[in-house]
Amino acid sequence: MAANNQDIEKITDIKDALERMKAADEGFADPLEADIDFHLAILAASGNVFYMQLRSFTEAALRVSIRYTNHLKGVRSASYSAHKKIYDAIESGNAQAAIETSRELQLEALELITHKLEETKGN
Repeated sequence: MAANNQDIEKITDIKDALERMKAADEGFADPLEADIDFHLAILAASGNVFYMQLRSFTEAALRVSIRYTNHLKGVRSASYSAHKKIYDAIESGNAQAAIETSRELQLEALELITHKLEETKGN
């Protein structure tokens, strides 16, 4: 939706959050907050009023899932390059690429969590 809307101000907000993610990789910003801000900026850029009503819920879910998946991967911050692909797709108006790259990121997180749950059940 964000790729289709092409709201320049909101796309700039996504870019700003992405730049904070890069700064976080270099130790100059909070990686969790930058990652959450990136996803919430996309939510805002979607222009979908229903999704915006879920902002607080989405933020809480991201806070838990990002912290947990980063821990499982043994990293301090999310992959800047994976998030940049999403931004690039949105900025260029390529909705299909935005969907596909977002789905890849979501599937990776889901697979990590599912694997850990299965591992925990086995113990």
